[in-house]
Amino acid sequence: MLRILIVLSLLLVSSSCAGPRFDRELPVGAMEIEAKQALAAEDFASSRRLFSKGAVTETANYRMLVGLAISEACLGREDAFQAAALSACSEAPWSLTAFLRLGAMYVRGAERFRARPSAGHYAGLGVEYLRRAFIHDASNPDLLHNLGLGLYLMGKTDEGSLILTQAVSRFPKRLDILQLLLTVARAREDRRLVLALLEPREKAGKLSSEWQLVLDWAREK
Repeated sequence: MLRILIVLSLLLVSSSCAGPRFDRELPVGAMEIEAKQALAAEDFASSRRLFSKGAVTETANYRMLVGLAISEACLGREDAFQAAALSACSEAPWSLTAFLRLGAMYVRGAERFRARPSAGHYAGLGVEYLRRAFIHDASNPDLLHNLGLGLYLMGKTDEGSLILTQAVSRFPKRLDILQLLLTVARAREDRRLVLALLEPREKAGKLSSEWQLVLDWAREK
């Protein structure tokens, strides 16, 4: 079953990314707003219920299916995540926004199921969508964060580090990107990069206790 889903996923990525046409997004409805609020509040049971209902009542709204897939992943329901994700891909328009959403969806799934053999496959699908978006818009910090995370989850730590280093340089206020880069740097045992990232923050008095431990690790001989 998983092998069939993997093949279908790859076909959907190719077909949804191949064309030059860019369709418009549907308007955001009240149910979608409520579902996203529940997801942000980590009330995954409620977000799953709302996204599931919206996926049926709001015809061709792939965003509801993306939200449903993420909710299923957060609830640890991998089969349901796969089904919702495939449906989202089949309903999505050819748009930069869709590439970003589908990429983030698969990277989120890879992160949630990272202990399972399928995690690398999800990360690869996410990276494929995000690369397509990157071609047209390389200045989106969320894109760079998710692309770096997806590469990291694929085991491509060198490439992920490069993307995230550029992102930190361009968006220094995005501490979530910095945190992810530090995680990747530790995985690569790149002490020099950690020193370059954290010593200026230490001098400026902007170093948290957690990051102080990372800096102490980098200074070990």
